[in-house]
Amino acid sequence: MRFRTLLAIAFLIVFSSGFSSAAPVENSRVQWMKGKYGIMVHWLYPYYKGDIDKIVDGFDIDVFMRDFDSSGADWLIFTVGQNAGAYCSPNGVLEKYCGDSHTPKKRDLLLEVAAKVKERGKYFIVYVPCEVRGNKSVREDLAWIDDPANPKTEFQKRWIEVLREWSLRLGKLCDGWWVDGSYEDIAPHLDWGQWHKALRAGNPESVVTFNPGLMQKGRAVVLHPDHDYTAGEVSYLVDGEIEISFSKGEISTVFLPKSAYYTPTKTLWHALIPIDSFWAAYSNWPDSWMRLPKHWKPFDSQKLRKVRPPLYSEDELIKFASAFSGRGGAVTFNIGIYENGKLSDESVNLVKKVGERLRGSAK
Repeated sequence: MRFRTLLAIAFLIVFSSGFSSAAPVENSRVQWMKGKYGIMVHWLYPYYKGDIDKIVDGFDIDVFMRDFDSSGADWLIFTVGQNAGAYCSPNGVLEKYCGDSHTPKKRDLLLEVAAKVKERGKYFIVYVPCEVRGNKSVREDLAWIDDPANPKTEFQKRWIEVLREWSLRLGKLCDGWWVDGSYEDIAPHLDWGQWHKALRAGNPESVVTFNPGLMQKGRAVVLHPDHDYTAGEVSYLVDGEIEISFSKGEISTVFLPKSAYYTPTKTLWHALIPIDSFWAAYSNWPDSWMRLPKHWKPFDSQKLRKVRPPLYSEDELIKFASAFSGRGGAVTFNIGIYENGKLSDESVNLVKKVGERLRGSAK
C-alpha cells in the first residue's frame, strides 16, 4: 500500500464528518444514476443448508423480472453472494482455490439476471463482499487471516482473481459494483488499484463503491477518491431525512446532502435504504442495539418467514426520495425477496407509486 494512498484514506475518513458542500466535480461514469432510483435485493438463499443447484434452479426469473418491471426502477443491485461461502454464479478461480461445492453447476443466475435487466435498457450492479470471514473452509482456502493488523496480501490476491473472473464473465452486462464489508479492520489494507482494475476488467466504465458500514456521524463515507458513488447504507429515515445517530443512548441527528457530489471528490451521493425487513427477507431489525422509531410495529420476520410490511408511507418515502434525488443524488430501495425470486408485493407497489410521483415532479 502506497503512502500516498494511505494519506488519501486518512483524509477522507477525517473529512467525512464534515459533509462538505464545496463546488462539485462531474463524474461521467455516474450520469445514469444522477437524480434516479433503483432497487436492491438480498437474495442469499444458497447459504441455507441444501443443494446449491436446486436452490438456484428454484429462482423464477419471470416472476422476479415482472416485479422489477413493476417497480419502475432504473437499476438493480443483485447479490452474487455474501461471505458465508455460497454463490449464485460459477467461478473457475473460486473453484480452483475452494473446490466446486460453493457454486452452482447448472445455472449462472447472476449472468441470467444481468442479461434480463440489460434487455430492458436498465442498469445492473453486482453486490460482492470484500471479505470471506463467514465460512471457515473458504477463509482457509483463500488465505484469510483473522487479524485486523494483518494486510491480508495473499487473500487480496486470490479474492481479486475471483472478482476479475466474474467481471470478465459479465462484461458490458455489468454497470457497477457495490462491495460490502470494507470496515475499519480491512479498509486500510486494501490495494485499491488492484481492486479497481479487477472490478473494471469486463467493463472499464463500471461504477464502483465500497461499503464501510451504516452511514453514521463520524464514520467514513468515502474510502477512496476513485469511488464513483457512496455506498450510502442508511439505517432509517426520520421525517424524510437520514438518521445518522441511531444507537441507543445517542441523541437523534439527521442528514441530507446539499449537492449531488461528496465534494471535493467525484463521488455521487447515493442512499441505500431498506424499506421493509432489515436487508434480507427474514432479517429482524436489531432493536437490541439500534434505537428504532417508537411508531414501528413489532414484526418477527424470522419467525413468520415473511417480509415485514413497508416501514414508510408513500408520503414519507416521497419526501425523502424527492429531496435526495432533487439534489442530484441516487436512491436505492432495498426490497425483501423470497427464495423463488418473488419480491414483497407491498414494497414493490410502494416503490412504483413513489417512482411515478418522482417522474411526475421532474416534468
